[in-house]
Amino acid sequence: MTILINLPQRFQAVDGAQPFDAGIHVLPVLLSSPVGTIIASQAVTRLDVPPFYPIVFGVAAQLLGLGLASSTSPGSSAIWGYEVILGLAFGTTLVTLLIYVPLAVKREDLGQ
Repeated sequence: MTILINLPQRFQAVDGAQPFDAGIHVLPVLLSSPVGTIIASQAVTRLDVPPFYPIVFGVAAQLLGLGLASSTSPGSSAIWGYEVILGLAFGTTLVTLLIYVPLAVKREDLGQ
């Protein structure tokens, strides 16, 4: 989640982008996240993939995308692709955690 704050700040401070342009540069993360959500939810429900695997894959892909994005030079267009990796991974882990963590916790331990 913090990447949605740090990326626009990077685009403004490092790349010299205007605030509106910095917001536009975050669109690959925001648009690919629902795609990751759909893929992970379909894999778990229709293909009977255990939820553990999408979580591990999503975390590993987030680390990969974040590492690649942080290694780009200012003004590089490669960051757009790395943002897609981040968004797909974010969507994958988000849906899996939101759906399956409440099923693994006792009802009296869940928040209201």
